[in-house]
Amino acid sequence: MNTILISYDLPLGTEPRYYTDVSNLIKNNSITWAKPLESVFIISTNKTSFEMRDEIKLITPINSKILVVDIINGSGWATSNISTAVTDWMHKNI
Repeated sequence: MNTILISYDLPLGTEPRYYTDVSNLIKNNSITWAKPLESVFIISTNKTSFEMRDEIKLITPINSKILVVDIINGSGWATSNISTAVTDWMHKNI
């Protein structure tokens, strides 16, 4: 299982359905997930970061910016003004 951070910026004026489609794709490919920021997910998945990037690219406009990073368990992290539900998930999964 991999823990992956996914962040994405879709071009200005992108139809809202694209955001819904990306969110659903990420959730459907996750064993568990947290959404700490508007366009950021941290997920546990059996997919690689490359596979997740490629799947997101298939359903987003061509100029979309996508960042997918592997997180190694035990990595340090810090937050500010992030919900308790998300930080609890992070304590459990990172």
